[in-house]
Amino acid sequence: MNDFGNIYGNEFIKDSLINMIKFNKVSHSYIINGYEGLGKKMLANAFAKKLQCESFSEDGCSCTSCRVFDIGNHPDIIYVAPEKKASIGVDDIREKVNSRVMIKPYSSKYKIFIIDMADTMTVAAQNALLKTIEEPPSYGIFILIAKNLGAFLPTILSRCVVFKIKPLGDEIIKKYMNDFGIKSELEDFLLAYSKGSIGNLIKIKEDSEFINFREKIINAVCLIENKNIQKTVELINKLEVLRDSFLDVLDILYIWYRDALVLKSSKREDLVINSDKIFDIKAFIEKFSITELLTASKAILNAKIFTGSNVNFQMNFNNMLFEIFGLTN
Repeated sequence: MNDFGNIYGNEFIKDSLINMIKFNKVSHSYIINGYEGLGKKMLANAFAKKLQCESFSEDGCSCTSCRVFDIGNHPDIIYVAPEKKASIGVDDIREKVNSRVMIKPYSSKYKIFIIDMADTMTVAAQNALLKTIEEPPSYGIFILIAKNLGAFLPTILSRCVVFKIKPLGDEIIKKYMNDFGIKSELEDFLLAYSKGSIGNLIKIKEDSEFINFREKIINAVCLIENKNIQKTVELINKLEVLRDSFLDVLDILYIWYRDALVLKSSKREDLVINSDKIFDIKAFIEKFSITELLTASKAILNAKIFTGSNVNFQMNFNNMLFEIFGLTN
């Protein structure tokens, strides 16, 4: 629990953090960056625990510090995160970091501040933190967990060691599934949809609502008929209520059309991700040419790009479906 040995993949980052401690090259400020579900918080916790370990033994240490950490009550490791607000404000940093960092550690070598969702800090909050990390006390360590490096001031970035967590390969995800006995007829889909994230894998595997959600999208897709305005309007009405899960809709649609293209062009059933829906895909591809399937795939990709660019949802959604149905010039 909370050990490097329990973290899958990202060996370079794990080795780097361990060696920093081993060879006394610990910096005061770190940013661990990566998208949701890649294990940023696990790495931060493992690093903090190892920093405070009384013996720097291998994983599974039973020293007082490690035992206290594992029960979530370490006095010298402080967590900061947005609470009622969507961002971390200047008062949060002043009260939870700056006012406490000058108090020496209670029982450990370091006083560690783990700032979750650090990329939500306001400019004022970042400037307040900057004053501390520019001239930190010798025992102060700051670990910032983030999804968006672009949200940080250049002055913050310049004073932090930055680690970018990469998505895991399918083999590592499969190893995790084997180690924890995760078996499913949706294995290929789970691998693709997890996007190299064990966190995503766990989330969708245990979420029966998501499995039903996928069924709803696929059932709707199977009704698609090219250049059919009535069907287009029906699908718009059916999927518009899912606007809060639009990215999930797009991911499911994109994997579906990817499978349709693969099966239409190569006849290779072994390459299909939605392998549990092979008969539905076979029926689906009879209605469309490769060119039409490519056009639909590009429309979905464009919709994903526009979704991250604050484009009006309704316009983005409608344009995508009209392109998929072949109703644009």
